[in-house]
Amino acid sequence: MKRKVNRVGMNTLTVSLPSKWIRKYGVKQGDEVEVIEKTDSITFSLGEKSKDQSLEIDMAEFDILIPRAIHSLYKEGYDKIKILLKGPEDIQLVQHAMGNETIGYEIVKQEGDYCSIEIISEVLKEGFDDILRRIFLTSLMQAEEGYVAINNKDLVKLKNLRLLEETNNRLTTFCRRTLNRRHHIEENKRTFLYVIIEQLEKISDEYKYLFDYLIKNDYGVNKEIMDFYKKTGEMLRLFYESFYAFEPKKIVKIAKLRKSMVKDFDKYLGRKNKTDEIILHHSIVIAQEIFNLIGPLIALKH
Repeated sequence: MKRKVNRVGMNTLTVSLPSKWIRKYGVKQGDEVEVIEKTDSITFSLGEKSKDQSLEIDMAEFDILIPRAIHSLYKEGYDKIKILLKGPEDIQLVQHAMGNETIGYEIVKQEGDYCSIEIISEVLKEGFDDILRRIFLTSLMQAEEGYVAINNKDLVKLKNLRLLEETNNRLTTFCRRTLNRRHHIEENKRTFLYVIIEQLEKISDEYKYLFDYLIKNDYGVNKEIMDFYKKTGEMLRLFYESFYAFEPKKIVKIAKLRKSMVKDFDKYLGRKNKTDEIILHHSIVIAQEIFNLIGPLIALKH
């Protein structure tokens, strides 16, 4: 889209905003917009979307996928959801579906054939960076403290580390919603940041799956296999450090660690010990997921 530059007064140049965009977001005279300057372009945004977003969904259509539907709409940025119910007992299912992940969502109205969910609180955008760092730190705790707990067969510690996945879910869900709702981050960076956050959730899931198995099954500790697992923590810490202070040599080291793990995986695979194979499986999946973070990180930092 091209817009003509007009002169107002002696020294001021102006460009009009597209009328379709103005109508869509309810922009009016006197409103403030954010202006982000780049090398050869300027981006205008509203900061936070100015209009509440609402939607109606039918439980009969989504059935067992209603939790996933609610979480997806929360991340998309919807403030209000009207849910058509099959029966009054569905209220409990909706409440359970919201769980602890949809921070700020509450059921504000219940009728015979529907209920309404609304966002009743929002965390300020200034808290986004702190929450993102907490996501990294919870994953690092799972990786590094998990290594110690597995070696010591400390089931209480493993249970506590397993619960960090629930914390991770809440924080990553909130951050993805924030990225969709607010525009204080440059648009061309938001996509890569969203991918990184989503990938960090998957990494936390893998640690949880591993801990769940070890909690339920008696196991022996194999030093070679635990050294293999330990590399996931090394990779994750290198990525964390590179995210906050980008250093190409550190992401190169991540790639080398992943390559060595793939080689060792082929060597160790096929062992009769099921626990060894479970640890190998989850470790190589985590290693690949960390490796997959490199591309978005490079794009984010350039």
